[in-house]
Amino acid sequence: MKKSESKVIKSISEIKASTTQNKVIQYGLLGICTVLACALAFKDTKVIATPPNFSKPLVVAGNVANKEYKLRWAVAAASIAGNLSKDNADFVLNQIDSMLSPYLRQQILPALKKEVQILIARDAEQSFVIKDAIYDPEKDLVWIWGDRTIKLKSTSNKSNLPHRWTYEFRIEPFSERAAITHFNSYKGLPKNRDVEYQVEENPMLSSEIKKAISCLLYTSDAAD
Repeated sequence: MKKSESKVIKSISEIKASTTQNKVIQYGLLGICTVLACALAFKDTKVIATPPNFSKPLVVAGNVANKEYKLRWAVAAASIAGNLSKDNADFVLNQIDSMLSPYLRQQILPALKKEVQILIARDAEQSFVIKDAIYDPEKDLVWIWGDRTIKLKSTSNKSNLPHRWTYEFRIEPFSERAAITHFNSYKGLPKNRDVEYQVEENPMLSSEIKKAISCLLYTSDAAD
């Protein structure tokens, strides 16, 4: 029997050919998986969540979030900042501190702490009842307005009447959480009807933190 007609030899040749073909396919699939992994590594993951009692989903992709996300975080911030007493002062300050961006924390937190200390010293408490929330996509601002009441125990009830009050925020996703990059509060309704009203763009990081990050990157590069 000729060597070329041997079924055993043919089977071995087919197995070798099949093995080579499988290796090519495997390496090809490995290459595709590597490309996909690299693409995902350099692409912002889009997260969509609908918490309980929420009618619309909160959507976050990198440093971009949808309207519902900004509104919900602004409502939470206004509720915390607007309801303050001697009993919860430390809690309120800690919560606001965790919500502020690093830059804003450096800029306004000392003033907020002084206001809280004055409120406590006068044996007063503050309450805030939200009436409405407004989001302006052009200015990327959220206004939370309602009735604010400051109760002074040493005065009559007439001085404790509520008055219109507005909290104004700019909310941005930062390090897997929301960060307030603009914070303001004032008497009256939101200023969004004023066309000339503009809000200064605040950086996310303070100059000290940026400098520290630059030093770390320089040290890392030098070590490499």
